[in-house]
Amino acid sequence: MKILALFHDNVGDVRGVSRRLHLEFLLKLNDFYDLKLYGPDMHLYNDKTLVPLLYNKSHSMKFIVNEIKPHIILCLSNILTKKWLPNDFKLVSNIAKVILEGDYHDVDNKNWYEDNNFNLVIHRSAEFNENVPSVWMPLAADECFYTDMKDINHKDRIKMVSFFGTRSNYKYYDVRRLAIETLEKENILCGRNDDKDLEKHYQSKDFVSVESKKGWGCNKENYRYIVGYDDYPKKLKECVCSLSCAGGELKGAVGKIFEIMASGTTLLTQMFSNSEILFGHRCCVFYKRDCSDIVRKARKIINDADYSEYIAKNAVEAINKHHLAYHRMKELCNILEALYYGKDIPRKWGK
Repeated sequence: MKILALFHDNVGDVRGVSRRLHLEFLLKLNDFYDLKLYGPDMHLYNDKTLVPLLYNKSHSMKFIVNEIKPHIILCLSNILTKKWLPNDFKLVSNIAKVILEGDYHDVDNKNWYEDNNFNLVIHRSAEFNENVPSVWMPLAADECFYTDMKDINHKDRIKMVSFFGTRSNYKYYDVRRLAIETLEKENILCGRNDDKDLEKHYQSKDFVSVESKKGWGCNKENYRYIVGYDDYPKKLKECVCSLSCAGGELKGAVGKIFEIMASGTTLLTQMFSNSEILFGHRCCVFYKRDCSDIVRKARKIINDADYSEYIAKNAVEAINKHHLAYHRMKELCNILEALYYGKDIPRKWGK
């Protein structure tokens, strides 16, 4: 089966999120099917087998399909594809069109999926109310975050809470900003970079420069907790605890949640949807949306190694059993094959 994946490798992504959660996950499909990539910046891969047709904004979807002849068209994230999709994409009707979303998607344009005649949306947050067929397939942790149960020893870790990400004024980051500010005041938040260390964390493909973000109305202060693509998996294993928040309006389990839990690090997070379905009980520590209890709960994790290890081991057990990338790749293959052969879409997670 030949799969044509339409994707824009978002080179401005500060943590390389689009690569780990999207592109690098997608490339694993090449082990099972004949995968072809098309989209802006795909020429960077310099592989004519994988990228047989270089992107050209004048190419129509009809032309692309005639050249590559796929059995399934797979788009990755509406936010990363909708701005450049050919105008006649919606007219393609003889090939199944699927979109694999990320940990967030555009909720403002309610009709986008329907207008473009998608046959199936694979959503990642469990909360999806658009008028097209859909299936829930949660995110997962890449194998680079894998931790063996026997290697979890919080007595040897830094007794602080780590955080990696931005603190920008993005409207869905209100809880994140409050959590960061609250923990900073208590001097228990680890990972902040000084000016002299800031630039070294931005690899060319992750983040060209801090200045390039000025168009977002951001400044260097918003990127104090960013680390480089290669450093990120290592840094997640340094502290006993790491901070996350739920997925904004979607309130789902974002990618960072799986990555922290896979690292043998105790997850401190705002409540997210379907936590028990995904992980069971006592696999993380929840704080209130107003952060009124976050300091107390953070100090409990920091000061009680037995407690933090207990939570972390429960999380690692759940991740290693159900939530690594290879688990999700098997689920994706089953979904795509069911769609191609006209069978019922498997719903491992019930939605």
